[in-house]
Amino acid sequence: MKEEQINKIKKTLKRHNAELAEIQVRLAKLEDILKVIQKEKE
Repeated sequence: MKEEQINKIKKTLKRHNAELAEIQVRLAKLEDILKVIQKEKE
């Protein structure tokens, strides 16, 4: 593989990792909301 291709892949992976991190933060927030809702139901 050419260095060009490798760098492209690295950039893509970095972007995907950033997107995944963002998704994880959103999921954590949703989980907190769900916990609150469950407590209110009890």
